[in-house]
Amino acid sequence: MTTIPRPRSNLRVRDLANALAIEDPTTGQSVHLGAESSAVWVALAAGHDTPSGLTAAVPNLSPAVIRLRLQQLRESLLLDGSLWATARPLFQGAKPTTAALPLRLSPTLQHRCIGCGGSCAGVEIGPVPEAALTTIEEHRLYTEVEGAESAAECVTARPYGEMVGHFMKRVEGRCVMLTPELRCAIHAAGGPAAKPGVCRQFPYTFTRGRDAIYVSLQMECRSLSAALHQGAAEDHATLLAELRPLAEGPLVHALPDPVRLSPGIYLDQASYLQWWDRQRGLSLPEIAAHAVGLAQTRGLGEEPEWRRAAHWETPPTIAPAALRARLWEHVTRAVALMTQEAAKDRRLVEQEQAELLRKALLVGGGHVSVGAIHWLDEAGPALLERVITAAMAGHDVVRDCDLLYGLGRLALVHSLTLAAARLRAVQAGRVALTAQDVNDGLVATNVMLRTPYVEQTLRMADAAVRSLALPESGYAPWMGVPHPNLLPEGPSDNTR
Repeated sequence: MTTIPRPRSNLRVRDLANALAIEDPTTGQSVHLGAESSAVWVALAAGHDTPSGLTAAVPNLSPAVIRLRLQQLRESLLLDGSLWATARPLFQGAKPTTAALPLRLSPTLQHRCIGCGGSCAGVEIGPVPEAALTTIEEHRLYTEVEGAESAAECVTARPYGEMVGHFMKRVEGRCVMLTPELRCAIHAAGGPAAKPGVCRQFPYTFTRGRDAIYVSLQMECRSLSAALHQGAAEDHATLLAELRPLAEGPLVHALPDPVRLSPGIYLDQASYLQWWDRQRGLSLPEIAAHAVGLAQTRGLGEEPEWRRAAHWETPPTIAPAALRARLWEHVTRAVALMTQEAAKDRRLVEQEQAELLRKALLVGGGHVSVGAIHWLDEAGPALLERVITAAMAGHDVVRDCDLLYGLGRLALVHSLTLAAARLRAVQAGRVALTAQDVNDGLVATNVMLRTPYVEQTLRMADAAVRSLALPESGYAPWMGVPHPNLLPEGPSDNTR
């Protein structure tokens, strides 16, 4: 008799309204199950562990929907089956070291600030430390802020994790401590140590792994184009020495261990780092192809008997091109909403960035043609290539997501940046792309894709984002379950 794996016994389950919250003490994951997944979970836990028994126990769901929910439960490692048996040892390895680690920074990612003030506009700056507030108070910097009578009136409080943090107020999208000369008033009065940590660190990011702290660049920086032309302000060793104090601070990210390759498929961090080192110098499609092969090697093999189509209704066929087209539509809609919200609140910088990205989505999705455009010189392609280099150097592709999702998102950033750069050239009446076009495209793309609403849209369509990693390959079920809104037909809810 074909049986379905039961829910794992050591999970902590909280009953919510029409849903369940599952906390996994082994992996540290927290999973929220929607109404359909919860019904399947309860029936499985009650002993209905055959396809026919489960179908009878949850009569309001079709066999195809039950199979979909089971696949999601399996990918979330909530079922005591073969996928969990493979992944479990990876979550019980040695804890990462807290010892001092060397910094690893690619020489191509060295940076020279041009003092453009771009990092002080259009973004939220904080949390603001007491040193910054003290400097504002002692040097009466608040007198330059209209209506402010103390340092406390230069910041606003909002939730920050489980605490409340202070963030710099903005006027017309700019930090109130940015002077008309595009200089930081806090820096001038109290030195760099008085500034918020995010300001001292920008545009560098730090990710702590087992063997090193990986340093990368954030692509929102408007100085990148100038840095490419001018070269680094300091030699490599001096720069690393200056970055060292920041590399041990609270803004350092942790590289996950184990690393998630795709839904339910993991690899220990040491093996991942060895694999990643072999990808240096390769193009994004080459890296993505190797990542697909790695995920297949780790996670496929023989399909469990209970998942075979013979036990369930045949799921709808998914055409990769159609899946990706719907993804572009959903992201375009999300960015259009951001444009409207920014216009309503008179946030001109965000409105212009969102509008540029909305048009870039139309170009990138093939809905609008802007004609043939060529590169002015090699600086443009070199800057665009930094997107790949930076993501590799800082392990951005796995820091907050799985490897295939990260590579798919990187492909999206790459194509949107190129489309935005082409648009800027056309709007300026040129047929040649400059490095500054690429720089502006990078800023708009990275800022807008990280806004909560757009990020949520991408997360809902995570399977479609993974398919962008290697668009010429067919969609594979192990890339994840597509959100029903991306399918011609499907279940009404895809909440896990």
